[in-house]
Amino acid sequence: MFTGQEIKENGMVNRRKYFPGIWCMLFLCGLLCLSPGLGRTAFGMDINLERKKTCNLFWVDEPVSIKGTLKSKVAGNGKADFTVTDYFGKTVQKKSMDLAFEAGKAVAVTFDLGVLPTGYFEIKVGVAVADEKGKKDGGSKVASFGVAHKIQRTAKEVRDGGYRFGMKMWYLGEAWWRRDVDWDENELVDACVDLGLQWTRADMSQRAHLDTVDLCTKHEMNVIMKIWGFPQECYDEKRYGPLDKRGFVQKRSHYGRSTVPLKEPYQAYLREELKRIPAEQTVFEIWNEPWVPKIPPDEFAEVCKIIVPIIREERPNAIIGANADPYSYIKLLYKAVKLDMLALHPYSFTPMPERRTRAALRNTRDEIRLSGGGEQELYVTEYGWPSSVKAQKGVTEKVQAQRTTHQSLMLYAEGIKTLIPHTAGQREQDVKDREHWFGFFRLNQEPKPVLMAHATCAWMIDGGRFVGDLWCGHNVGSMLFEKNGVYTVALWTMDNGDGTGIAPPVGKEKVTLDTGVDEVTLVDIMGVEKKVATLKGKLDLTVTADVVYVKGVSPELEKQASAPDKPLNPYRWFTRENPASLTVTKSPAKIDADLSDWDGSAMEIKLNVPAGKTVKPGDFEARAVVTMSADKIYIGVAVKDDRIICGPPGKRINGSDSVTIGIGTKPSRQLQLGNSCLYDYRIQVSPTSLDRIPQFSMDRFDYGEKTENPKAGDGSGVEWAVTSTDTGWVAEIAIEKSRLSGFPETGPGEFNRSGTRIALYVDVQDIDSPFDQNRINLSNATAMERPFEWPYLILNK
Repeated sequence: MFTGQEIKENGMVNRRKYFPGIWCMLFLCGLLCLSPGLGRTAFGMDINLERKKTCNLFWVDEPVSIKGTLKSKVAGNGKADFTVTDYFGKTVQKKSMDLAFEAGKAVAVTFDLGVLPTGYFEIKVGVAVADEKGKKDGGSKVASFGVAHKIQRTAKEVRDGGYRFGMKMWYLGEAWWRRDVDWDENELVDACVDLGLQWTRADMSQRAHLDTVDLCTKHEMNVIMKIWGFPQECYDEKRYGPLDKRGFVQKRSHYGRSTVPLKEPYQAYLREELKRIPAEQTVFEIWNEPWVPKIPPDEFAEVCKIIVPIIREERPNAIIGANADPYSYIKLLYKAVKLDMLALHPYSFTPMPERRTRAALRNTRDEIRLSGGGEQELYVTEYGWPSSVKAQKGVTEKVQAQRTTHQSLMLYAEGIKTLIPHTAGQREQDVKDREHWFGFFRLNQEPKPVLMAHATCAWMIDGGRFVGDLWCGHNVGSMLFEKNGVYTVALWTMDNGDGTGIAPPVGKEKVTLDTGVDEVTLVDIMGVEKKVATLKGKLDLTVTADVVYVKGVSPELEKQASAPDKPLNPYRWFTRENPASLTVTKSPAKIDADLSDWDGSAMEIKLNVPAGKTVKPGDFEARAVVTMSADKIYIGVAVKDDRIICGPPGKRINGSDSVTIGIGTKPSRQLQLGNSCLYDYRIQVSPTSLDRIPQFSMDRFDYGEKTENPKAGDGSGVEWAVTSTDTGWVAEIAIEKSRLSGFPETGPGEFNRSGTRIALYVDVQDIDSPFDQNRINLSNATAMERPFEWPYLILNK
């Protein structure tokens, strides 16, 4: 994800821009007041709370001590009150101390808090002082700190041990909008290493602030080397035209991100850059989100074709991948070049990560196979949530911690090689700009709750294996992990709220877990451990969005777990209304727009009138039926409509009286529309058009497999017929199952098991004029655009 302004440095683009001092004077005070981050001082007394190296982190069994200075404008006796609260809002300590102040002189203070449990904490210091004449001064300040297990691994031990957790680098020049900022990249990296977050992603050519070579030679850090952009001398002016003064191309963004470089000069430059990088750093990622700023898929494939051979020559043991997610990029990428991995940014603002992450990753693996890439490793180099509720898709800091932990568990379960969230820090300048609030450390380099949650998740599962999913009821994540012979169940509920507190999440879920042992250790989202006795092995828990880890369960639970290579359970996060049960027909109907020959095996699909709409009898009624043979699925629609209308020019089927049918061949892989509908098909039929000819269309959304008006025997795998009647129109469709990728097998596989499911959506549209905005739809589901709500069609023998 790209954030912030750019200037060119050393021939490369660097994310910084120095602003004239006048802008500092104009905006500084207002921005300090607007910032929702911690570490702020109320107007009045000068209160400074010193940041302990590194990044206000303390380690298990280390006494916590916060030092500071207080400077008053008046002389007199005063009092300092301080309160310490934890992640859950519980008061941990509350004390006062009497102090004597001299005007303008700093008083040194130390808040000794003793040994605290692991987790995230905030200390709020409030000071009041008055002199003999009654003149008063005072103020308050909040600082955050964390307590965690200190990890001591080398970068090699991380690579050899299969550890995956990390943190994306973030660099800062002059923070002109914040006077109290002293951003230290080296201290930041040391903090991540100490927490065991020892994978990061950085520009291979980064030199300012913290050189990438120093990042991986002076710190125990593994770096995914991002190859992104190129010097201006590699720009192809003949192909793209002249640059403007900012280095932008007409109708495109920055030349280094959205164009193909000159091959020979760029390859020469790349060879020199590769020589800088230590030999043990072998993972390379090409580009960052090539779709923003957009470089077309074919040109991006061309860029990869230029880069990959040079890396192979210089680093024969390299793991080379590209950051490409939409299928439009993937399908061209693997036809152009051989890669070892794909780097992903699986942001999941909507729907929630539970309803998207694992299904989307499995679809992506299938997309790679479909494109000729075979079996590929997946690396994640960005994911996360912004923690300003005033920003688009922004959430509270607590929700940021919860959702990041949920997604980390799911990414680990799907075998992702690196879990590198976006990002270590960010600007915290504009509360409405989400790009300013993804940070895990505050701008003053103190921890946020998400950092401690991420570190706890790594402490619990990193270096171990995902055993499989357990079933603890709907809306409950229950995943079994094993690490060093110890089995742990991670439990949580999905947050269905908006993350801002305005729309609260769904409440708690009561769970009874059969642990198989007499005692377990409960570990909360912040890492606090508590031993708990079970009742004959059973443990009753109230599970929330705050992940709880049940550590030390019986290894026998592995026998109950659904292994990682098994299909996902569609009932865990989805509920679907109006399911239909279907028996295979032995006498398939003839496709002739006449439903009279459909036998008793056909299932009628209940079509509903949308809420708030009314339909006049005879004006618009519809019935839909579905049946199946050994090799085809059949759908019939009979519509009563007093006027059959075609749409205006350019609308074709969408603007006409029509039926839209959605078939999801793998319901557990359905999410939202977009680039993830690998197993969802859309079929549309209209009885008329501008040229008075019926229309048929079938596609797989973004996968470029559109069939229009097929004819008998053309090899499309589709038969269709539609005709007008005295009362409306009738349509019949037959589709060969082999035409539908992922459809349950008709041989000795899924289809022969009673209860196998696909998803089926049927929507009949009535339009009473070509420009009718009051169209009425009769449907069996909420919306075509929400396939995870399409009803099940249950297939029986």
